[in-house]
Amino acid sequence: MLKKKAYNTKLIKIPEHDIDQLNLNVEFIFKSTYVRSVDNKTIEFKSITTIEDYDSCNESARYARSEQLVCLGILCFFTHIPFTVYDSEQGSSNVNFDDFSMDPKNIEPKFISEVKDFSGDLKKLLHCLETNTELSVTIIDRIRKGLYLERESDDANLHHDEAFLIYFGIVEMLTDHFTKDYKMQLETSVKNMLNKFYSENSFYNVSTLKEKTTQKYKLLHDVMISEELNLKNRMLFMCKKLNLNHIFLESFVGDIIKQRNKVAHGRTIYNDKFIWPLPPFFSSLGDSTTKLYTVYCFMINIAHRFFELDSSKESYEMFENMLLPTNEFIKQLLSEPKKYSFSKEELISGNEYNFTFATIFYLWVHSIKNISIDEIATVIGNEFLISEIDEENGQCLFNISILFADSSNVQIREKASENIKKIVKKTWYDWSNIKDALRYLDYYEVKFKWFKEWIQGGGHIKCNDDFSIA
Repeated sequence: MLKKKAYNTKLIKIPEHDIDQLNLNVEFIFKSTYVRSVDNKTIEFKSITTIEDYDSCNESARYARSEQLVCLGILCFFTHIPFTVYDSEQGSSNVNFDDFSMDPKNIEPKFISEVKDFSGDLKKLLHCLETNTELSVTIIDRIRKGLYLERESDDANLHHDEAFLIYFGIVEMLTDHFTKDYKMQLETSVKNMLNKFYSENSFYNVSTLKEKTTQKYKLLHDVMISEELNLKNRMLFMCKKLNLNHIFLESFVGDIIKQRNKVAHGRTIYNDKFIWPLPPFFSSLGDSTTKLYTVYCFMINIAHRFFELDSSKESYEMFENMLLPTNEFIKQLLSEPKKYSFSKEELISGNEYNFTFATIFYLWVHSIKNISIDEIATVIGNEFLISEIDEENGQCLFNISILFADSSNVQIREKASENIKKIVKKTWYDWSNIKDALRYLDYYEVKFKWFKEWIQGGGHIKCNDDFSIA
């Protein structure tokens, strides 16, 4: 059957609110598709295709779709913006070729944004897409699909459950890629253990020793290998192979697996309270925005390491900032406060344990309600007292002040109430409405006496009229 060449062009419009932030300068080739920035608002895709002799040139769009979807995935992977065919400004198909030559040797891959030059990483990603096409394409396309669902959920968290499963599914898929190596490691370890045991403690000849080892290995296989090949262990093995380590990683992996099971396996989801934005459906994730962002940071760091990208360092820092101290760490910190020392700067800006004013408040609301406020104050109370409020740190000091306003320590309690009044007067908080903080606490069934009484008494209104507050 005779075939003929045609080419398909498509102009992808960069979302209006991302133009200034991106300032993209892009040029690369994937297989038979050439991608380049036309200007800071538009990116052109030009695909050379082969169509049947009886096809019209419009069919070139069908033949070009696969490669163009991959190129959209590449754009999304580096910008975290879900470019789709819906962003197409215009397109055309033609069988008449201009003098354009699509020779990769003549085009140096380039991906420069306002933030960073990703050109080196682009080359590595293109190589992975060529050599391990199915897995690599699946990763970047699922990322794009998840981000698209997030974008469509901006007003009401509509698709957060589905996006969570997509991001977790990418991690699970990459975990499967390493499972064979993990199984071989377990098998080798068990065989070596048996060999060592019988060699050191028995008097079998070589033939009998081998037979005995094989026999016992079959008995131990299900007990010691199958049992260890659970998802959590396999995921942690993948992290180890990718050199991803952190003191709280094991706990984090266990938590996201529980969340995934809750979403995927039909757990009950009823809740009689809601906070803004009001969702159109019940959610299995609870605090879905935070949990979704956390699993996304984990997934994107795994993907960067899998592709061996230079930007994996930045993606790790993004992920590291999402890892919260475990309850075990908090208990150890309270029992041995002298072992750890945090300055006021570290409690505001961050430290290796991510033990900060902001994370303490979040943990208090979500997981460490059985620890008293005064116990927390014995560890960080002094740093709280000497922390000065400004516009940049207002939100984190506001939240921790809500907690400390109920402390039995008079100095801490008075400092906390002063902080709250000053921050409210200066509007140095991120809550869209100051009463939303109370609604947030009520949603998670956390009782803060002073703050609630202060709101109920109109304190947030009065402090705006009190010009004596500095």
